[in-house]
Amino acid sequence: MENNETICLLNDSFPPVIDGVANAVKNYADIIHQTGEDVVVVTPSHPESDDRVFPYPVIRYPSLDFRKMTGGYTAGIPFSPAIARPMILSPLYHMILPTNRNRGRPSGKS
Repeated sequence: MENNETICLLNDSFPPVIDGVANAVKNYADIIHQTGEDVVVVTPSHPESDDRVFPYPVIRYPSLDFRKMTGGYTAGIPFSPAIARPMILSPLYHMILPTNRNRGRPSGKS
């Protein structure tokens, strides 16, 4: 990217969570970083995270610990201005978030 612009990857899970979203975001961040571009990952905090292992910044915003109820997930709390700053400065965002495909329709009906 030109002018040292940073790509911001927003998501609802990232290692140590192991799922498709976390794996995809980590792979995207690794590839972007390997190509020499600047990348930052913005994701909910997790009690078991150690982001020193990643060669790019990982910004964790506050979350609620629902691991016992959900099998390993935390739920992010809305961003603070300090956490939002890297997103405001990034010209490109990529979000990977779950969606409810049945929204607005009764469950089990198509």
